[in-house]
Amino acid sequence: MNDFQSGSFGGRSVLVTGSTRGIGRAIATHFAKAGARVYVHGPDSESARVCAGELAVEMPGAEISAVGFDVTDEQAIDRGIARIASETGGLDILISNAGTQNRDPVEDLDVAAYRQMLEANLVSHFAVAKAAAPVIERGGGGSMIFMASILALHGRAGLAAYCSAKSGLTGLVRVLAAEYAERGIRVNGIGPGFIATEMTADVRARQEFSQMVIERTPARRWGQPDDIAGPALFLAGDWAGFVHGQIIYVDGGLTAAFHS
Repeated sequence: MNDFQSGSFGGRSVLVTGSTRGIGRAIATHFAKAGARVYVHGPDSESARVCAGELAVEMPGAEISAVGFDVTDEQAIDRGIARIASETGGLDILISNAGTQNRDPVEDLDVAAYRQMLEANLVSHFAVAKAAAPVIERGGGGSMIFMASILALHGRAGLAAYCSAKSGLTGLVRVLAAEYAERGIRVNGIGPGFIATEMTADVRARQEFSQMVIERTPARRWGQPDDIAGPALFLAGDWAGFVHGQIIYVDGGLTAAFHS
């Protein structure tokens, strides 16, 4: 990703939700290397502050700030976005990445837990987008990128709520793209495949499952968080100026290959 690390995002402000670890942290790191002013986000101010401090040590001179808020709390979202706008004069790029996952079969998943997962993985993206859009528009436009999943395309036992939310998110991306394009905001999504993060540590520890992922992925490996950062930089940049409403699946070819 050296092509994106030469100050190409200098002068732009970026909020990456859910960026204290995993995919979000990798994306925040590469935007900072590319010259952007990056807001690292966590569910609370302390976790965001710690991560921002660690990244500042790793990248001396980078512009890295911290913001913490609950992405399921509409008022907290509004306060967080307002703070960023007051400090930077606006917001150019939103990477809406925060989410969670549980693995319960339908018979063990009650309706309340199902709703909670939809709030965390779908409604939260809507709320963050709605709060950020006016700020991005006032600054002359920009980009929003949402973290979808290959599980928007495929069902998997034990992930009823997560698959439902990610399927809904792909629809939301298309609607936002249609509504926001005339306001100067490009909206797209990224659908990661099987990525080696803290969230997948438990299933990666199961040798049979991990080997199945490798065998079914044409690239013959698990993805890494850095594999998602490059597409995020592309979609956010001027290179993708005519790309609207698309989901780019970054999965080592898994969704392209047929398996019996």
